[in-house]
Amino acid sequence: RGVSVQLTRNSDKYLTLEERTAIANSRKGDLFVSIHVNSAPRKQVRGIETYYLSMTTDPHAIRVAAQENAISKNSLSELNSIVDKIIKNTKKEESSMFADLVQKAVIAKTRTRYKGVKNLGVKKAPFYVLVGAEMPSILIETSFISNRVEAERLRRNSYRQTLAEGIYTGIVKYIKTLGKK
Repeated sequence: RGVSVQLTRNSDKYLTLEERTAIANSRKGDLFVSIHVNSAPRKQVRGIETYYLSMTTDPHAIRVAAQENAISKNSLSELNSIVDKIIKNTKKEESSMFADLVQKAVIAKTRTRYKGVKNLGVKKAPFYVLVGAEMPSILIETSFISNRVEAERLRRNSYRQTLAEGIYTGIVKYIKTLGKK
């Protein structure tokens, strides 16, 4: 349907969080989707959640962002610069709408094929991987690898395909909203 997908990598090659966003910017991407698998200390925690870049006081969102940001080369001493970029991010409203449409589509798609899919909703958090994106950008935590049921699902191609279809549906819905503004 006229959607061109550009992957930041085609293998299990490590790229810094900053490199991932730089690739999206250099390729003049219209949207940036960072796909992740979540983990939690409590094994019963499960669900799917989508984030957009913003500051937050939500302890869960802060924990998830800290976990993801831990692999960044940035240090906490650079936090002021990052906060400044977040505040100046003119794509926050678009990213919020994009996150909402993708989250709804992924939940709807997975619930048609799998029982007990928990909707953890759309949240805002300061993810390094989203800082500097010149386009609407989101980070989706597809499931919890620390949860036995979700870890088993993630091993299956059919589950990963269902997640991908949900993400695609959300992207298409977001694109359709662009002509209505």
